[in-house]
Amino acid sequence: AGMFNAAYSMVRGTSEPSYPRLGQLIVEYDSPLKRMHEDFLPTSKVLACALLSVDRILATRYNTADAYRKAHLLNITHEPNKMAEPVETAQVFCDVCSVDKMIHWIAFGYLVVPY
Repeated sequence: AGMFNAAYSMVRGTSEPSYPRLGQLIVEYDSPLKRMHEDFLPTSKVLACALLSVDRILATRYNTADAYRKAHLLNITHEPNKMAEPVETAQVFCDVCSVDKMIHWIAFGYLVVPY
């Protein structure tokens, strides 16, 4: 900012009129992440629980086909007596959300709730 003001004054012969205001803004600048963390304090426990619950979902998204074969997830005849039973799970399916979007939201969540 100082170099801009010096170059401006060299070209125009006078200092930039808004330079003192810009200097004051820089001095009074508060970190936006710190302010965002303070804004999200009331909901930080809920957000932290949500971030921790996504851990299992994200871990299964990175499994390879070999890991699925070893766990017999791709073999429908592995346990034929359980084929007619519906799968009961408390896990929410996040198949519509891509992994990169999920990682972006997790990173943003940890910026807001850093613990």
